[in-house]
Amino acid sequence: MKLLSNILQLGMFLYFLGVLPLSITVIFGCLAYRNVQKLSYRTIPLVRRKLDQQLTVMVLTQVVFNVFAITPYTIINAIILDPYIKRDPVANAISSSIRILSTILLYSCFASPFYIYICASERFRHQLVFVLCKMHL
Repeated sequence: MKLLSNILQLGMFLYFLGVLPLSITVIFGCLAYRNVQKLSYRTIPLVRRKLDQQLTVMVLTQVVFNVFAITPYTIINAIILDPYIKRDPVANAISSSIRILSTILLYSCFASPFYIYICASERFRHQLVFVLCKMHL
């Protein structure tokens, strides 16, 4: 019974912290890409089309970053939480260090949208400069 409980706990952990966030971001990234492909067939103003393309670049960049940030965390936790792997103290220290680094990389997912939007969107950069310099200084 304890073995089944451990396997169920490991599966839920990997699903909710690894597979689910990655699949959601990939699905919405594909939808954003498909939206940009359809933009060329619609008659919309050029400014709106350019803004939609910038938004799509931001979303796709965020998807790629999330994949590279979440995947190591999921893999290392799958290895660490496997009850059948016996470890010595040195291996435990190494895996703990790798887990800490992967956790830091995972936390960067929450700060990355700001920096991605600053780098990818000219309109977002101008709006940031306007808010910081004109309104608050």
